[in-house]
Amino acid sequence: MNEHQPLMVPIDPEELSLPAPNEGVDNDVAEKRRKALEKNATCVENRESGSTSFELGFKQEGVKDIMNFETDADANIFITDLKDEDIVSGVVMAGAMVQKAVEMGEDASNNGNANAVSDAKDTLACLFAASDNENMVNERLIAAQRNIDEWPKTRRNVLNSLGAADTDFFGEPLEENPAVHHKVLKSVKPEHTLNKENLKPANKKPHTKNHAKMNIKGKKLVDENMVCDPNSLIGCTINTP
Repeated sequence: MNEHQPLMVPIDPEELSLPAPNEGVDNDVAEKRRKALEKNATCVENRESGSTSFELGFKQEGVKDIMNFETDADANIFITDLKDEDIVSGVVMAGAMVQKAVEMGEDASNNGNANAVSDAKDTLACLFAASDNENMVNERLIAAQRNIDEWPKTRRNVLNSLGAADTDFFGEPLEENPAVHHKVLKSVKPEHTLNKENLKPANKKPHTKNHAKMNIKGKKLVDENMVCDPNSLIGCTINTP
């Protein structure tokens, strides 16, 4: 069986509406960043097997100028240290770059380096703007609507394929009219809503109890970690267009 390969689609630079440079950012740095963004922006489609997703990434040769690493070695260290899911076929996922920019901004803030803080905010503003390009937003909206429209048929197909010996997600004998459970919850990975490998019948009572438990656990996790808007991750709101 062939290993799943996502589709890499270059993003037309004209689709990107990048913000003006942040105050305090060197003009040459800002220009190089925007040129690298436009040249290397890539839409990674259906990154995981069975998924329907449209994610932003950048060819790794553009990472140095986008992130304003001082040397090629610094850029290579960042790329080498990435988790497997953060780099796909030589394309670095934007989420990993956002996280690194936040870390760079925090370090600069702790060291009282105002210019480096401004540069990190400029990086984030550009990454957020690129992620919100019109074509990718439209594709995500279409995929979300498809999840809604095709879910009843997908659910019926799962239930119609059941055999007498099948058990439910929790290992119990199936009762009449079971629910269909997402192994990875829709709220966590909506791109796997219609993925048949992510679906399993589940008896309704334990299924409902499981979701109630997950909702409580999720709220507790958010409260404990004080999750905030990405725009305020390094201390103050980033002005984006």
